[in-house]
Amino acid sequence: MGSNRGQLARAHERKEAVRQQQEFERAQIQKYYAQQRTTDAISGNMAKDEFKRHGREARERQAEQQLLEEMYVAEQQRELSAVAAAEADALAAALSRKMQMQEASSKEVQRLREESAELRELAEKIRAARVNKERSLQLQEKAALVAQEAEYDRVYDKVMMQQDCEGLAAQQAAEAARREAGKLGMQVLKQQMQERLELQRCAEAEFARERALVDEVVARIQAEDRMELQSRRCKQAETKGYIENFLREQEDAKAAARAAARAEEQRIQDYWAMVAQRDAEEAARKAARKDAADRIYDQLRLEQEAALRAKEEEEYLIDLMHEEEMAEKRRHDAEAAAAKREASKREMMAANEAMLRLKAEREAAQRAEEEAFRQSMMAKFAEDDRLEQLNAQKRRLKVAEHKRAVDRMLEEERERYEDARRAEEAETAARQAAEAARAAIIADERRKLLLQAADLVEFLPPGAVKDRQELELMRQHAAAAAKQQQSGRF
Repeated sequence: MGSNRGQLARAHERKEAVRQQQEFERAQIQKYYAQQRTTDAISGNMAKDEFKRHGREARERQAEQQLLEEMYVAEQQRELSAVAAAEADALAAALSRKMQMQEASSKEVQRLREESAELRELAEKIRAARVNKERSLQLQEKAALVAQEAEYDRVYDKVMMQQDCEGLAAQQAAEAARREAGKLGMQVLKQQMQERLELQRCAEAEFARERALVDEVVARIQAEDRMELQSRRCKQAETKGYIENFLREQEDAKAAARAAARAEEQRIQDYWAMVAQRDAEEAARKAARKDAADRIYDQLRLEQEAALRAKEEEEYLIDLMHEEEMAEKRRHDAEAAAAKREASKREMMAANEAMLRLKAEREAAQRAEEEAFRQSMMAKFAEDDRLEQLNAQKRRLKVAEHKRAVDRMLEEERERYEDARRAEEAETAARQAAEAARAAIIADERRKLLLQAADLVEFLPPGAVKDRQELELMRQHAAAAAKQQQSGRF
């Protein structure tokens, strides 16, 4: 990018220099034209020819300058296009590398999420918390349903009692109407009895009047019979029999009227007894129906309550078993994770000890090899020197040379050893950096999982949250989400 900016700056400077040169030439031409106008009168035809020549040359120079400028602009455009294309290619390559790095990072994060026992355990605990929340919501809905059913039963009982009261009021009204009708019937019967008594009194008065007439007739007949005793005795006896028969018929009529009145009174009494018995039977039937309905309702209510209690107990046992299974599974997972961490720790400690032991052994072996190599080389050189039978001075020089060669070999060996040690330390540092990056990624993914499950903070099983800081973080995130949702609602 810096080189491209430098090229653009240099191109701009060249363009500015060309523009200044053109302006200078135009100024020179204008100056020349001004001078030519002042000397035109003197120069005459020669001046005109010179002026034309200078004009032609100026036009040629201007055309040449314009051609150069166009070529320069085209060259600058090509350079700018090349720079822009290079920048676009570099940007595309950078974006491609960035996308590849992001994709590789995403794959690495996904791999760590799948391989990390801690994240799998946390995800399992979050799923258990979600199940606990769902079960809590189901229990709340069940409690609300039970309360709703209880309210429905209360309203139903109230309506039934109201209907019973209305039915009782209607029954009482009907009984009052029947009693009123009975009273009217009694009044009618009393009126009929009074009419019958009045008729009976009229009949008795008529009978008394007729009796008086009969007595008068009898007296008159007796008076006449004294005159005609024999003829009238038969008539008198006949009349007397007729009167006795009439009186007997009147007595029979009176007895029949009294019997009819008594029968009518008995019929009225029987009617009211029947009405009372019917009312008593109807009340008994209603009481029996009400008792049967109450017994059926109580039986159904008890059966429903028993079924509900059995269902709740069954669900409670299922939840308890599920919780026990989840707790056992979490305990096993925690024990397995702890055992795995402990085993990994032991393996790491053993590996470190083995590496230190191997390093010490390798250093000891290296020193032994160096010493053995030194001795063997010294012996070889001594043997070579002995065989060559050099003089003392030459032998000392040879020994010194051999010693320098041995020291050089040892130095090269030490350098190789140091290179190997530095490579091993670099590998260890890279491994530690990778472990630190892995731990950071796992911590970040753990934080993301906890923030995603912030609404389940009250339902998480024990051990899901490491410390109070994570708990406060989840609560703060849940409060912020609830506040944002409430503000969005309003």
